[in-house]
Amino acid sequence: MPEEGNQRTSDPSTNRESVELVSHIEEMKLDTTTHMDASSSGYSGFLEPDDVSIECIEISVAPLHQFGRRSSIQHRDCPLQLCCAGLKVQFGVSTKFLDNAGRPKMSIVVEIPESLSKVLEFCDDLARKLSQESGSSSEWRPLIKKYGYVNRPTVRLNIPTIANSDATAYSTDICQKEPSGSIQELDFSNVATTELDSLFVKGCKVDAFFSPELYDYQQNAGIRLVAKRLVVHSN
Repeated sequence: MPEEGNQRTSDPSTNRESVELVSHIEEMKLDTTTHMDASSSGYSGFLEPDDVSIECIEISVAPLHQFGRRSSIQHRDCPLQLCCAGLKVQFGVSTKFLDNAGRPKMSIVVEIPESLSKVLEFCDDLARKLSQESGSSSEWRPLIKKYGYVNRPTVRLNIPTIANSDATAYSTDICQKEPSGSIQELDFSNVATTELDSLFVKGCKVDAFFSPELYDYQQNAGIRLVAKRLVVHSN
């Protein structure tokens, strides 16, 4: 029979602290932002969240001839353009959302790290206040939404198209990154949700270069994130 001094007891508080520590470490992993060299990709004007000084963000309002005025988000007197690597796709392209011509709106929903969330929340609050002060009666649509039991912040990245007399094409540069690190620009034969649906699958990672643009249209106002370049990671 073992001596009393050698008996081991399980302390519930210790076990609970261990579980909480593991959970905290996992959250830290999720919030870690992967850095990328934007200049080497030809997108040197795009800033990573950590390179943005929130106190240097402002809304610039300029007259637009007879059409009123145009507002834009500026950072150090330049249009704010952002980039962030390794964003996880939450929702791919869907036919649920249509434009004025009845065509599907091309967009994806991605989870974002806390660093990017803070920058976008500041822009959203600043633009919403300006909209209210200007007397707009439009309903403000929040930029950041949270889904799922983990309640992580997500945003929608819009993939605009350009129509000409011959065909319609994506104005977003869409590329694929191989496990070796090489990046190949994809060439699409036409614009269709099926093409992007098979590319932007739930759970895949994307490096995104995008611009926040203000809108106030048909009693809806907010910030739209327009994707300039999307690099999909191959499995």
